[in-house]
Amino acid sequence: MTVEMGKPLIERIKSKEAVIGVVGLGYVGLPLAIKLAEKGFSVKGIERKPAVIRALMAGKSFVPDVSDDDISNQLYKYKKFSLVKVEKEFRNTKDTLRQEIADCDVYIICVPTPLEHSSRCNPNIEYISQASEIVEYSIPISESKHKLVIIESTTYPGCTEETFLPIVESALSMHSARVELAYSPERTNPGGKVPFWEIPKIVGALNEISLRLASELYRPLFEDKIIEVTSIKIAETIKCAENAYRLLSISFANKMAQLLQHTEINIWDAVRIVNRNNVTLHTFFPKNILERNWPSEVEFFAEILRHNGLDGEILTAPTISINNIAKECANKIQSEGQDGTDQQLIVEMIVQSYCQLSVLFFHQLARFGNLQSIQVDIKELISGILTKPFGLNLCFPGPGAGGHCIPVDPLYLYWRATKEGLSLPLIWESYRIDEVMPDKIVRMIRESLYARGRRLGESSILVLGVTYKENVPDIRESKALDILRSLLSQNVNLCYCDPVFAERQSELFPNKDEWMDRELYLGIKDRGSQYTLEKTVRFYLKGLTVDECVKMIEGQEIHCVVIFTNHDDFSENRLYKRIISNQMVQVIDTRNVIEKELGQKPKNVFVLGRA
Repeated sequence: MTVEMGKPLIERIKSKEAVIGVVGLGYVGLPLAIKLAEKGFSVKGIERKPAVIRALMAGKSFVPDVSDDDISNQLYKYKKFSLVKVEKEFRNTKDTLRQEIADCDVYIICVPTPLEHSSRCNPNIEYISQASEIVEYSIPISESKHKLVIIESTTYPGCTEETFLPIVESALSMHSARVELAYSPERTNPGGKVPFWEIPKIVGALNEISLRLASELYRPLFEDKIIEVTSIKIAETIKCAENAYRLLSISFANKMAQLLQHTEINIWDAVRIVNRNNVTLHTFFPKNILERNWPSEVEFFAEILRHNGLDGEILTAPTISINNIAKECANKIQSEGQDGTDQQLIVEMIVQSYCQLSVLFFHQLARFGNLQSIQVDIKELISGILTKPFGLNLCFPGPGAGGHCIPVDPLYLYWRATKEGLSLPLIWESYRIDEVMPDKIVRMIRESLYARGRRLGESSILVLGVTYKENVPDIRESKALDILRSLLSQNVNLCYCDPVFAERQSELFPNKDEWMDRELYLGIKDRGSQYTLEKTVRFYLKGLTVDECVKMIEGQEIHCVVIFTNHDDFSENRLYKRIISNQMVQVIDTRNVIEKELGQKPKNVFVLGRA
C-alpha cells in the first residue's frame, strides 16, 4: 500500500475543499468546528440535542472558548458552518439530512464517553457507537468513496479499532469505498490560558495513509505542533495516562493535606513553592534519558531512579501506595521540619515523595503497555505526555477532581487492564481517595458548626459555586453535587450561588420557565428498607444571585458558607469580604481563596490542610 492511494482526498484537504463533519458540539466539538470554519473549511456540525441546536441557531455560545460572535460569523455571515440535527438512531434521521451528512469527506467524532451508572469502572461507549452508525450509514449513499474518520473522544486503549475497524473493512468489501481511520485525543482545557490550537496535537492512525491525511487536516490549526505517534493505541493510552497522572497528583496532595491538617505545616505554601520552582514530570523524566536506547525497561527505570536520587528497591517494595508514601512523607516533615519554619526542607521532602510516586506510576503503566493486546512503548508514552504544556505539576489540595476527563479517564485504563488480568493499584487508589473527598468536606462542615454549638440538620448553608472549575459552566462530575446531595439527605436548609452555571442554563433553555435559570436538579438515592429497591428522590435546589447571597448573609440567615468554586464574579463583587465581615458565619474554604484574597486566614475560616 502506498501513500499515493490517498492523493485525491489529500488534495481536497490541502485545498480546503473537503467538507468536514464534526459529530458532537460540546466543549470539544464546537470550538474545533468553529476553528476549522475560520480556517476556510466547510463544516457541518452534527448534533442530536435540541437545546444545543436552538442555542447555536440563536447565535448563542454555551462554552467559554467560543464567543457569540464566533457562532454568528461562521453560521450566518461567512456561512462556513452549518448545523445538522440527527436522531438518536441515525437510521430514523430524515433522508435529506442523511444525504447532507453523507456528503462529508471527513468525520471527526467528539461525543461524550462517560462511565456506566451501574458500575463506575465500566466505559459507556453508547455515544461512540451512535457516531459510528452515522459513518456506517453514510458510506452507501455517498458519492465519495474515500473518507477519513478521526476520533477525538477519550476512550480506553483498543476502543477505536474495536468500534470502527469493522466499518472500514465492510466499506471496502461491500461498497468499494476506502475509509481511513485515525485517533487524535482532545486536550482541551476549558477556560484555561492556553487555547486548544496551541496545545500539541497527538495523532495516531491505522496506517501511513490515514496518518498523513489526519495530520494534513490538523496542520492549518496546529501548524508545527502535530505529534505523530506509532499507533492508535499509543494515542489512546497517552490521553488516559496523562489524566490518570493528574488524578494521582490531586489525590497525593489531598492525602498530604489530611495528614498535616492539625499541624503548623502549611501544605498550600509548600505546593506553591514546588510549582514556583518548576518541578514537573519533565524534572523526573529528563529528555536525555528518554531519548537514549536502553537494553530493557528495567535499566531505563533504574537510570531514572538514579537521576532522581531514589533507591531502586522502591520498584519491588511490597507496600507501594499513595497512602504509605504520603504517611512516610508527613512523618518525616513533622519530625525533621519541626514547626514548619524550615520550608525548604519540607518542599524537598514533598518533591522526593511526589517523584517516587511518579516513577512508580509509570512503572505500573509499563506493565500495561507490555500486554500482548496493547503493545505500547513506555518511553513513547511518557514522551507523548510530556508534550502537554499544562497538568504535569503537583496540584493543590481541594474538594476533588471534576469535569469530563480527570475523574473518568483513569478508569478507562484501569478497566482495560483489569480485563486483561492486570492490576493498576495506583490508579485505583487515586480514584478511591478522590471519591471520598466530598465526605471529608461534609465532615469539616459538621465539625465547624458543632464547635459553635449548632447541629448540621438545624443549619442554613450556602454553597458558592457548583461547577467543577472556576469560570467554567460545566457541572459534570463536580464534587459539589455530591456535597449538596449529602447535605440535603441530612435535612440541611440549603441554597447555592453560581452565576456562571446560571448563565449557561439560560442560554440553553431560553424558552423554559424562569426557574431553569438558577435551579439545580439533584437525584438522591433513597434505599428505604432492605426489602425495597432503591429509588431516586428528586430535589430542585434554588439558586441565588450574588445580591441575594449578600442580603441573606447580612440578615443573619446563613450559618455556614462553603466555597467550592472560586468564580471571578465572587471576587469582583467583594462577596468574600462581605462574608468574612460577619463573624457569626462559619466558612469552609475548599480552595484556600480567602487567604489569597485577604492575605490572612480569619478564625472563622476552615481550610483543608490548615490547622
